[in-house]
Amino acid sequence: MTAITNLTRGTVLAQRAETARNPWTQLVGLMGRAHLPPDSGLVLPATRGVHTHFMRFPIDVVFYDRNRVVLNVVHALRPWRFSPYHLRARGAVELPAGAARASGTQSGDVLAIQEEGP
Repeated sequence: MTAITNLTRGTVLAQRAETARNPWTQLVGLMGRAHLPPDSGLVLPATRGVHTHFMRFPIDVVFYDRNRVVLNVVHALRPWRFSPYHLRARGAVELPAGAARASGTQSGDVLAIQEEGP
């Protein structure tokens, strides 16, 4: 599991996130799932843009740079859409819709993405 914290605001975006570790898990992402439980998410390293094709629910997407500074937050990206593409992004975090706003996350904030356990 991966924990994602907004260090700037002192808030938690997700305690039980997964990390997509290879091209296949990055491509599949959240496709086929019925929902994304609260306090969960998906970390997509080396991602500059996402799509929500074949998804059944909206998501928040937080793009970050190499220093884990938030570049952009896309709120409630609906199914069958593309996010903006960010040339400076070094990754993205997909969260349940509303999670980014609830944590107060915005551009310029610094994230901690921490692997927990084996």
